[in-house]
Amino acid sequence: MLKYPWFKCGYLDQRPALFVTPAKFCFGFEGVGHTCTFPNCTDLAAARCSHCAEFFCLEHFVITTHFC
Repeated sequence: MLKYPWFKCGYLDQRPALFVTPAKFCFGFEGVGHTCTFPNCTDLAAARCSHCAEFFCLEHFVITTHFC
């Protein structure tokens, strides 16, 4: 992912390998209906943590941190 801007500007000749953007990884997850993985929470997931790759609802992703 870090090489792509250098390629796009013309500093690198070889195109870097394909990668998943952070926005697509955190918010573009496949399938509908993932539930929050925080203990005792049954809300629908709003995002995926880029560190631990778990799904969390808005409350546990932004407001109350999940300490991964």
